[in-house]
Amino acid sequence: MDDVFTRNYIVANRSLKTKELGIVVTLGDAEADFQAGGPEAFTISELLRPFQAFAHKAGMQYLKPFVVDQFGYMDPTQKQRMLIDYLQYLSAEMPLNLANREQWLVGRLQATKEGKSDEQQQAIDLVINSIEDQQNNVESLKEDVKMIRDQEE
Repeated sequence: MDDVFTRNYIVANRSLKTKELGIVVTLGDAEADFQAGGPEAFTISELLRPFQAFAHKAGMQYLKPFVVDQFGYMDPTQKQRMLIDYLQYLSAEMPLNLANREQWLVGRLQATKEGKSDEQQQAIDLVINSIEDQQNNVESLKEDVKMIRDQEE
């Protein structure tokens, strides 16, 4: 990193200021082992602290690491879920909250419609409409909760 990311490139030019730094980590042991007092003695965050410091110095947004632990022990369904999570980590808007995950999924569904039969496109549209309806329901519930909280104060 010292050879590629020179002080002039990082600090003076602020060349990475608008970038995000996300790190993907694979573990042979369970993620739970990586905690204070655990068998590995350090947390993932502690082990990756130098990368966080680099991101801070460069003016980058440091993203929560994407941790894959014990991939070889996962069943096919867990691996598929991990693939989707990984794709979202790489291409969805951060932070990976419910709204951003849904937006990402709708975009992916829209992209898959191309080249499909009319029947398949209609099925995809039904799924998209269902997601959008649920998004509207969540927004409505958020507004209701905000109103209730405002009245309590």
